[in-house]
Amino acid sequence: MKLIAKVLSFFYITGIIIIALNFMLTPESHVIEVIKNNYNYVMLISLVYLLLSIVLLLSWISGKEAESVSLLTEHGEVAISIVTLESLAKSVIDELKDIKEAKVKAHIVKNQVVYYINIVVAKDIVIPELSNKLQKQIIESVEKNSGIKVAAVKVNVANVTTFLRHKLE
Repeated sequence: MKLIAKVLSFFYITGIIIIALNFMLTPESHVIEVIKNNYNYVMLISLVYLLLSIVLLLSWISGKEAESVSLLTEHGEVAISIVTLESLAKSVIDELKDIKEAKVKAHIVKNQVVYYINIVVAKDIVIPELSNKLQKQIIESVEKNSGIKVAAVKVNVANVTTFLRHKLE
């Protein structure tokens, strides 16, 4: 839907620019004459722009809502936000001393979470072992604490550093 909204926005804005330029470059008497002679077309174009405005407005409004995963329990529904899911993964990362920096992004796909994690690790670390450990711990922790299935944990090692990360206790 986001791609469709972007394409519609492009044509919407381009159309407005073309119409505005025509009004600016055409004498007023000619504009009035064109509107009178083509009243049905003018009304049709106006209606299309009105409907397009409503569709774009609704797509922009719906895109602002926080994404979440809903779980049904015996007592009702529980919605777990994407921010919560990112925080759960971040708490696992914070426990691993060999990871110096991390950025976590979570996406919801078919009521499951997919993590994209960029990390900076300490030097002299066996990266495949650390990545495997990180993936396993995130999956276990998130599934245990949230009840949400983790579809994938994709780790990108962005850099290696010799600096130590100081944790506030």
